[in-house]
Amino acid sequence: MPPRPLALALTLALAPALPACGAAALSTEPHPLVAQTPALRKEMSLDGALVSLPTPGKVTVVDVWQSSCKPCLAEMPHLQTLFRDRQSAGLSAIGVAADDNPGLVQDLVKKLGVTYPNVVDAERQVRGALRVGAELPTTFVFDRRGAVRVVRGNRSRLLTRLGSESLPSVGR
Repeated sequence: MPPRPLALALTLALAPALPACGAAALSTEPHPLVAQTPALRKEMSLDGALVSLPTPGKVTVVDVWQSSCKPCLAEMPHLQTLFRDRQSAGLSAIGVAADDNPGLVQDLVKKLGVTYPNVVDAERQVRGALRVGAELPTTFVFDRRGAVRVVRGNRSRLLTRLGSESLPSVGR
């Protein structure tokens, strides 16, 4: 079975956040939050639970997406697989929908089989805090201390250099 695009992308993206894996560091796109520890945010997810962005003590992947963005929707099942496979090892995933219609977002999440928490960012508060521009999807990888380690915009640029890497375990 060929490797899945987002799983491969995040394999390399998680490497610098997980030094115990021994994987080579992946360069990040330039972003003002790289190596910074932004303030912890608590947001209401679609299911009514409060989620922390990032999740304290866990490697956290924050995926900023929009319902009208076809590349965003195409990558979500791959992030779901990564979340399912690595959640017990300390990986957290949170979707941030750049939409103003929670019903539409809920329907898409359900249709795609996504179980990781998603928040609707209608007022751009999360995107503003993360300094997300117009390019979607945008993915952030936070280390266990809450520092931003990797920021990726158009993930397809990353996919061209991946090959068939295996996903490292989420170390201690």
